[in-house]
Amino acid sequence: MVKNVDTDPLRQMMIKGIIESCQKYSIRVIGEGVETKEELHTLISLGVDFGQGYFLQKPDPEMKDLKDDVKGLICQYNSEVNPQRTNMFLWDEIGTIVHREQPVLAEESGEVLYQAFHHDHSLSEFCVVSKDSHVEGLITRRRLMETYGGLYGYNLYRRSTAGRLVEKDALIVDCKESIKTVAARALARPKEAVYDAIIVTNKGRYLGIVTMQDLLETTISIQVSQARSANPLTGLPGNNIIHAQLESVIHDESKAVVYFDLDNFKAYNDNYGFQNGDKMIQLMADCIQSACTNEFIGHIGGDDMMLIVDQDKAEIIVTEILHAFRLHAIHLYSREDQQRGCIIAKDREGSQKQFLLASLSAAGVDITPQITSVEALMQKITTVKKLAKAVRGNSFVYMKKGYDVPVQVIPGK
Repeated sequence: MVKNVDTDPLRQMMIKGIIESCQKYSIRVIGEGVETKEELHTLISLGVDFGQGYFLQKPDPEMKDLKDDVKGLICQYNSEVNPQRTNMFLWDEIGTIVHREQPVLAEESGEVLYQAFHHDHSLSEFCVVSKDSHVEGLITRRRLMETYGGLYGYNLYRRSTAGRLVEKDALIVDCKESIKTVAARALARPKEAVYDAIIVTNKGRYLGIVTMQDLLETTISIQVSQARSANPLTGLPGNNIIHAQLESVIHDESKAVVYFDLDNFKAYNDNYGFQNGDKMIQLMADCIQSACTNEFIGHIGGDDMMLIVDQDKAEIIVTEILHAFRLHAIHLYSREDQQRGCIIAKDREGSQKQFLLASLSAAGVDITPQITSVEALMQKITTVKKLAKAVRGNSFVYMKKGYDVPVQVIPGK
């Protein structure tokens, strides 16, 4: 059914009908046999959720990441269909916006490059590489024209090679580096180099370049999408971006997902008022953000938040979060409640009851090959969260890779 779907209106109508039927029962649709970019574009425009086929990736015994150009096409086609969904960080890597400009070898004549700049005013730079595609640096129009200018510049340097003229201080990044991080590094360069292109590599070898215009436009677009989906209280990404992030890491076995939830929050909110309740939620967000660097943090809603973190950092970061919350949350209570260690308030039935001071429960799950969907991941998190909330006080229960059952991680005192 997928073959030549881009030129067959009848097949398109049939697929659209299948998708509409599946959506009623929350069934995800996979397009099998995608062999051209036109077929891919049509399937995305029809609303197909997933794809399989030679155009995306050839069969391989190991699970491999999609090529950057394929990722870029998927991002572009989704942008055309649903601009609001596009920039949900599905592809947050700098490699997805790279231009595959032809590099020049270090042995290339500098005069040839000078003449190329002279005759083609649209050229702004050349990336210089060795014969094995390792990057040596950048030659920009500005720098080369300065070098060849003046009274003797041309005669002095006309026989120089690209390898001798190259600027060694060019910004070189790996294709897996985040767009946000690269933007920060690019803007931190010296004033005279801040608009130079960024060189992108893949496993140490030249992949392409990213212009500052593309980088800034993409960064702004991401920020706008984030703002639309952000939680109004904490400013953290909301559910749309959270779901996109989970989709993007569901096969990354180096990641763990941690779910945070406040205990006894309702009693505090009812007794102290919603404004103080908001302060506690903001404190929770601040504690998580302070312990993290480049980790993804999302605000699901209310007092529920989520963290995506490297597995080897999960215990350290979560322990720091719990310690910080325990240290600061106590100050949101009156002196009387602090000394008593609880709130005396009415329960749902109107009876006086003691409620413990609010604490923070964390439920962590490592990504493993057995977790094949976001739905399966959330089911595991829900199970682990019940165990975490059954523990009195701040707690971290963690389903670690290699363990048959969740383990309780003791937070720092």
